[in-house]
Amino acid sequence: NFSDIETIHIVGGEPFYSKNFYKLLDKIGSQANLEKVKLSISTNGSILPKEYFSLFKKLRQLEIFFSIDAVGDLANCIRWGVDFSLIDKNINDWLTLKDNTKFISYTTLNIQNCNKVNDIINWNVNKNLSYTFNPLNRPKYLKLNQLPLHERKKFKIDKKILQKNTTLKNILYDNNLD
Repeated sequence: NFSDIETIHIVGGEPFYSKNFYKLLDKIGSQANLEKVKLSISTNGSILPKEYFSLFKKLRQLEIFFSIDAVGDLANCIRWGVDFSLIDKNINDWLTLKDNTKFISYTTLNIQNCNKVNDIINWNVNKNLSYTFNPLNRPKYLKLNQLPLHERKKFKIDKKILQKNTTLKNILYDNNLD
């Protein structure tokens, strides 16, 4: 019985890849009072469930968290198997949902993408997306702090961005090797 549900947060893998997820969305659509439901979904943006946009528009609030670890060719390498141009197109389509929606891009920083922070931020700003960063914890060999601190300090990252974003600064310059 979904009639009293008010908040649902779905994380992945990629939720839109699962056929069971669409069954859940159908059940929410038929049993929940959508005007009371806040639905949060984490996605990599590779799948666009446009047929559910009408349901999403009826929700009290929809939050979509896009996991974007790089843009362009680097994204194609890090998230091998899905071309970033498709993700970019899908996110543009997501952004057409406006009234009850909140979009946030989050990036997990690691040794593959840490020197491309400006590209990721510029992409987010161009999309008018809120964004945040978090550190990769595993596997250890991809952790950002495997690079010597003096090398990380050589990255050409906009100083204004580092001044405003203390989370990013702390992640980039953390030297804890636990």
